[in-house]
Amino acid sequence: MRRRATAVLVSVGLLLAAACSVDVSAGRVGSMPERQVEQQVMDSLREKYGRAPDRIDCPGRLVGEVDRTMRCTLVDEDTRFGLTLTVTSVTGERVRFDIQVDDAPLPGDTA
Repeated sequence: MRRRATAVLVSVGLLLAAACSVDVSAGRVGSMPERQVEQQVMDSLREKYGRAPDRIDCPGRLVGEVDRTMRCTLVDEDTRFGLTLTVTSVTGERVRFDIQVDDAPLPGDTA
């Protein structure tokens, strides 16, 4: 089991290397729908690291308000990591946010 956990951590190791930023049109002033947030995070991680995790789960809409944060879960090969989205700017329908993946898996690291 320890060997499998090590392999999973290596596979997501690139995701832990740094934060990334996303600049998208929210389609509605003030917030971005949950599914759009999840897809934008997946796309951003795929673009930055050459692959996307299996899934991103967010609890709801991302409010387009500077410094607003939202915690989501990244799932990759049955290992879960927390990630934090932080809104950095809002201009009309455009919401820019940073993505920071936690350094360690969530407790009970299976999805």
